[in-house]
Amino acid sequence: YEMLLSVVADKPEFGQNLHLLGISFDSATVSQLASKILANKPANIDFKGIMVMDGVTGTIDRFSGCLTMAKKLVDKDTLKEMQSFLPACDKEIKACQPSEPGGDPNP
Repeated sequence: YEMLLSVVADKPEFGQNLHLLGISFDSATVSQLASKILANKPANIDFKGIMVMDGVTGTIDRFSGCLTMAKKLVDKDTLKEMQSFLPACDKEIKACQPSEPGGDPNP
């Protein structure tokens, strides 16, 4: 976010009609950057939208993917404990989603 502000300070035209695109893992970074822009509403950035391209972009899907990676790193009890957290985590994630497309999150 700070780097974007610095670039826009040097090249104001880069802040006009700004669209962000994230592909694969970058989709998470772009989503976070867009959230920061929307939260802070810098005057020199005319933020228009975001596009993410990924087969799996949801937060809960990334958390579930961590379980797959963890299978070789942690014991079975720890893995079961991690799995037990997923339903509550999914509920919390859904509770903070916007109520409409393009809406602000419900923290």
